[in-house]
Amino acid sequence: MLECEKDKILALYDSEVRANTVDSPGINVVSDAYVTRLEGAFNFVCCWTFSEDSAQQVVHQQAKHFRQIEEELIWRVYGHDKPTNIESCLEEEGFIASPSGTLMVLPLEEELPLNPVHDIRRLASVNDLKDYMSVAEAAFGSADAKQFDYYMKILSEPNFALLCGYANNEPVTSGRLEMLWGTSFGLMFGGGVSPSHRGNGYYRALVKARELIARQRGLKYLSTEAQETSRPILEKLGFIPLIQETTWILPSKLKVVPS
Repeated sequence: MLECEKDKILALYDSEVRANTVDSPGINVVSDAYVTRLEGAFNFVCCWTFSEDSAQQVVHQQAKHFRQIEEELIWRVYGHDKPTNIESCLEEEGFIASPSGTLMVLPLEEELPLNPVHDIRRLASVNDLKDYMSVAEAAFGSADAKQFDYYMKILSEPNFALLCGYANNEPVTSGRLEMLWGTSFGLMFGGGVSPSHRGNGYYRALVKARELIARQRGLKYLSTEAQETSRPILEKLGFIPLIQETTWILPSKLKVVPS
């Protein structure tokens, strides 16, 4: 794919996914003069419009608010984002950088060359959700009540899909797909496989299942923020790297910085 085509897809992603956020179950969109963010089950800065001169002050005000309420704030910065000093301001304010990832997209023009040999199911019940959480804990080392409550809210929503893969009825892989109205993108999150079942094609099968759902919805692209461990697999499946990103996290309990 030519760079100009990648730039067009990235611009579409910015306008449809990042700047055009809407309320959803368990999540509210909150905007002020400079920042738009999601609040609720998680707190996430979607987009912003401040300048380099005001970056330090705006970042400080955002961090101050979430320190006061003792909640975590996530701020994802892509390689083309402005102002150029935003990451230094985040670091100064106490945000911690996660390992860099890559925004990748799959144009939904041709189906993935995979055979349906794995048992991948779209979840529909509380018991199913317990399977999902058990895999998330095994794969990523964490699963909490707040996540469970959020997934309960979206479990039956048509714009969301929670999936598990099974080996002999044992849950071994899980991930979710978000398909918010008004966008061309299906967003993949949380794809993980239990350590004992890695290397057996379950991750690829989970991608395939979400690709089929996104295609049935009539979406144009499937997207994800890929870590270095999953990027090679996704590239083999036809995903195209668009740009690097770094996710910065302000922990939920830090000493309040004086105004």
